[in-house]
Amino acid sequence: MRTFHATRALRDANAAFKKIECKKAITDYAKEQQSIQENRERLKMERLDREAKMKADVVEALRPSRQQ
Repeated sequence: MRTFHATRALRDANAAFKKIECKKAITDYAKEQQSIQENRERLKMERLDREAKMKADVVEALRPSRQQ
């Protein structure tokens, strides 16, 4: 009967530690996902800015120049 109590206590202890480790792993995963999302947004803004500058350059190049 003593083995049963020791085993049960061990299972309970392991279950308690698993929950903490699981929460930490999820937290780390969430942090990574947030970091990836922020990086994606930054790169998108940089790309849109480059595209806008290229369009402005093309429009400027196609615009007839005024000579006086």
